[in-house]
Amino acid sequence: MTDWSVKDEANHVYTFPDFELKGGATVTLYTGSGMDTNTALYWDSSSHTCNAIWNNDGDTLYLREAGGNLVISYSYGGFE
Repeated sequence: MTDWSVKDEANHVYTFPDFELKGGATVTLYTGSGMDTNTALYWDSSSHTCNAIWNNDGDTLYLREAGGNLVISYSYGGFE
C-alpha cells in the first residue's frame, strides 16, 4: 500500500508509508500519534488546528491507490 492515500472532505490527507498489506490481513489507521506496526498505522494530526480529523456531524473517507485511482469511498452521518 506504499503511497496509497486516505483523504476526508476537508482535504486532510494521510499517505501510507512503505507498507505491504498481505492477503487476508488487516490494518487499522488511527488518528493521533503512535508507533506504526504491521497492524496499526498512525495519522499524526498534531499539525491541524485540533487533533480531530473526522467530523462528528459526518464525513467521507476516500481511499486512493498510488496512481490516484479511487478504490473506495465511505460516507457516514452525524452522531447523536
